[in-house]
Amino acid sequence: MNKSTFVSPAKFFIMTYILSWSIWVSLLLGSSQISEGLSNIIRLFGILMPAMSATALTAYYSGGLGVKQLFSRLKVWRVSGKWWLAGIVVYPVLLVIAGLLYNLFAPQKAISILPIEIVSLTANIIFLSIAAIGEEVGWRGVALPALQKKYSPITSSLLGTCLSGF
Repeated sequence: MNKSTFVSPAKFFIMTYILSWSIWVSLLLGSSQISEGLSNIIRLFGILMPAMSATALTAYYSGGLGVKQLFSRLKVWRVSGKWWLAGIVVYPVLLVIAGLLYNLFAPQKAISILPIEIVSLTANIIFLSIAAIGEEVGWRGVALPALQKKYSPITSSLLGTCLSGF
């Protein structure tokens, strides 16, 4: 049985907003006492809330089998490896281009060609990959299938984009 049968998109988005924003507001209020490294880890938890909401709601409505089905979709690769490679390479390339453009047009002091250290760049790629998984489990696993039960794929995508963009 499909777990999205039981999870309404409204419940998913409300729970995700409450969990995510409670973390981010708490982080904002305590930002002067928190180191940057710890702040990044806390932000990652906020970004993972779509997956947490999807998991909790799926477990509540469909039990362990529903959760297993939800996460089994992560094993399905619908695109070839070249697109995954492109997804990993595009971000660093865009950072380098941004640094070059800044050096060309900014009146201030020039920055290095690579505007971010390799270690920081690697950490950002890992962070974004984890965040993408959190978003995809919630969005593709619960919200989009539930919206598509009522709306067309395009309308569902537009609705979901609007709702998740806030």
